[in-house]
Amino acid sequence: MHPFRKPLDESYRTRLINEALAFCVGYENGTLSLTEISRRLTRISHDLGVENEPDFLLIRGIESETDKFPLGPHRDIWGADVLQRFDTEREAIEASYAQEASAAIRRIHEMLN
Repeated sequence: MHPFRKPLDESYRTRLINEALAFCVGYENGTLSLTEISRRLTRISHDLGVENEPDFLLIRGIESETDKFPLGPHRDIWGADVLQRFDTEREAIEASYAQEASAAIRRIHEMLN
């Protein structure tokens, strides 16, 4: 454990693990995009103290590459032409990582399960 990190309350840790597992399942069944899961797993990885594990480093790198793309309600403030360009760029980045990220997400799922 990092010397400045407090130990997690067990119920909070369990909740984070369950959220991460649900995100993995969401990605595996196609309800979450790679950009969405990378944002969610990156946030959780810090709290769980696993942010420097190799699979989480890959996910964090993807999150960093895709952090400029609006998702969810944030898309409402953008024009259709800009969203089209963003979506095309985001989809190309996701496709370039798809195989490697899918394997990493499966390993994360197994590790947390």
